[in-house]
Amino acid sequence: MEQLTIVTLGTGGEDFLTRQVENALRQAPQLVLRTARHPMALWLKQQNIPFDTVDDLYESCEDFDEFNAAVARRLAKRCGEGPVCYAVSDAAFDATVTAVRQLFAEKGAPVSLLPGVSHASRCLALVEAPVSSVRLYAAADFDRAPHSPEEPLLLSELHSAACAGDCKLKLMSLMPEDMELTFITGEEATGELTASAIPLYELDRQKHYDHLTAVYVPGVP
Repeated sequence: MEQLTIVTLGTGGEDFLTRQVENALRQAPQLVLRTARHPMALWLKQQNIPFDTVDDLYESCEDFDEFNAAVARRLAKRCGEGPVCYAVSDAAFDATVTAVRQLFAEKGAPVSLLPGVSHASRCLALVEAPVSSVRLYAAADFDRAPHSPEEPLLLSELHSAACAGDCKLKLMSLMPEDMELTFITGEEATGELTASAIPLYELDRQKHYDHLTAVYVPGVP
């Protein structure tokens, strides 16, 4: 199998690309995006950089575990044809990246990862209070994660009201239900982020949730 390079696009437009990642995108013999629902998809088209996505697998897979495994198998097959660059919003949090690296390790195939501006960094820049020593979790993993309410917390990828509701129930078992949180949403076309203050009990009552949605939870004594 040929080399697989995983790159972090960030969650904004081309302004958030590192030079190393931009070069990898331009030089990739095969470029695969996790999704075309990303501001960089339009930029790649404008730059005449061809790419494929794995969006079709969302429809054919019953759950995210099956989806992650299917992505790993597809990339392994593509690497049998030549080097591949796989682009995701944030490689540190992307579940497909975990599945891909596990499969490629089992096959003894080479994988490299190029970091970029993380979604977490962009979200924390919007928090008005001083932020330090923050716990970072994907929202879907929070129900299995140990957490002390004394520690500040950022939950990313609140992709649905149901997912936000699961996080709310766990948080309400640890802290006051009217505690103020910073709720962060994004504009899919541009990647622009906005933040608003909401009480904990309204975490699953917001108008919109997607892969850009996140919430910052301050620590409490």
